[in-house]
Amino acid sequence: MDEKRSLEECSLHPILQRYGGVPLRNGTRRLGACHLDQSTSRLGKALDLLERLRPPWIGVVLYGSVARGDADEKSDIDVLQVVDGAAPDHYSDRDLSVTTYSLDQLEQLCIRGSLFALHLVTEGRILDDPSGAVAQTLAMYRPPDSYRPFWEAVRLASQILDVDGIEFESNPAGFTRLALYVTRTASILRHLELKGRPSFSLRELAVATNDPDLEHAFDGRDQATSLDRARFLIATSVLSRLTGEPIKNQFGSLEALAVNVEVEYPVVAGLAMRLLAGEETLGYGDLFLDPLLIWND
Repeated sequence: MDEKRSLEECSLHPILQRYGGVPLRNGTRRLGACHLDQSTSRLGKALDLLERLRPPWIGVVLYGSVARGDADEKSDIDVLQVVDGAAPDHYSDRDLSVTTYSLDQLEQLCIRGSLFALHLVTEGRILDDPSGAVAQTLAMYRPPDSYRPFWEAVRLASQILDVDGIEFESNPAGFTRLALYVTRTASILRHLELKGRPSFSLRELAVATNDPDLEHAFDGRDQATSLDRARFLIATSVLSRLTGEPIKNQFGSLEALAVNVEVEYPVVAGLAMRLLAGEETLGYGDLFLDPLLIWND
């Protein structure tokens, strides 16, 4: 399909016709996904997802592989649901994965240069934004002065993964998911350093970092039975190469790690405590390990 075809020619969902994408810096809008040949069916599902969301919302943004155009039939549909005054949350419905933030929280993400906000600004497609508030907030994005705090958050979060076999088996899905999330964050940061621009595509990240194991670590990860020790070890090996450091908890235990980093890196401390509590599911927004934000319930 020709990339230059208009929205009207593409017979897209009326919401996408109204909100074809986040505002670009030149004031134009990114067109809808007419050019996503290999993902047309997935995009069609994404455009019908509003009926599957838990109301109410201020706005809805599609992001991830479906928005980017490299999804396959096993890919999740990743959605940001902007809500009124709630703490960040996550819920899912089969292939639908929803992260929720309030408008104020989204604004903080944008003005502090969060990687999650960068992902939304770079690849997101606004599906519903009746007041225009979400588009206006995303337009506030500014890159951080330095990504050093993000790297430090990655290094501290990697220490959560220094667990023996018994600890790992207490929550294999949780530890493996965290290993994948931290590894992906590290690869995004490395790509920014190497290329001077962001990428959130695993394929492109693997090429840029010259590490094919990055893609291998994520192959088939959506199957619950695949979140095992073998995948965990692949992910942590890639992570160690990306950080240039061994996976070693300098504090000795997860409890001690959480206590020592809670003030400066509350997101890392929270992840450690959630894994200790046996929590297996992490929201997509968690993978970016924003070190700058402390949410108030």
